[in-house]
Amino acid sequence: MNGTLALDLGSSTTVVAWQAPGESPRLLPLPPYSAADPALVPSVLWLRNPEDPRPLIGQQVLDADLLEHTGPGLCRDFKRRIGAVTTPPPEPAGSPWLAPEQAASLLVRRLWQALPPQVQPARLVLTAPIEVYRGHPDFAALYLARTWLGEHRSSMSHLYQRIREVRGMNYGDYAYIEAFRNGGSSF
Repeated sequence: MNGTLALDLGSSTTVVAWQAPGESPRLLPLPPYSAADPALVPSVLWLRNPEDPRPLIGQQVLDADLLEHTGPGLCRDFKRRIGAVTTPPPEPAGSPWLAPEQAASLLVRRLWQALPPQVQPARLVLTAPIEVYRGHPDFAALYLARTWLGEHRSSMSHLYQRIREVRGMNYGDYAYIEAFRNGGSSF
């Protein structure tokens, strides 16, 4: 069934929600990755080795009692470090095997693969709360990126040109910066 899939990558919890046409949005259970109630996915991964083809994802890590484990196989708190441009200090022994971007990509790919067959997104909403505010040194760069991607109904924007003009796909492509009080803490 066509509808809207929303995926909110949070620092500690990832929310996956589904809204079928004419219905209210609901959290989408994705066993074995999500908790039962509420159906939230812990933003954590566990790899047995750097090339592990079947890492534990989300709730699987909690069920295996590996959340407090130390070592390079545990990937947690990676959302905060995605896109960091500062030069990190040399990696100490026991650092995670995956870079933050790799961990987030793996999590999102596995969640996408776990979608029930009847869920056929016609619209995808991706969010990742960030800790940037108007006075933050990175706000100007974020504002510039948002402008280049395209504000709502900007026919000169990159998203509009690529998605609507080149591909002829839709009318609703845009990027925005919005501040939400307690953003990411509730659905």
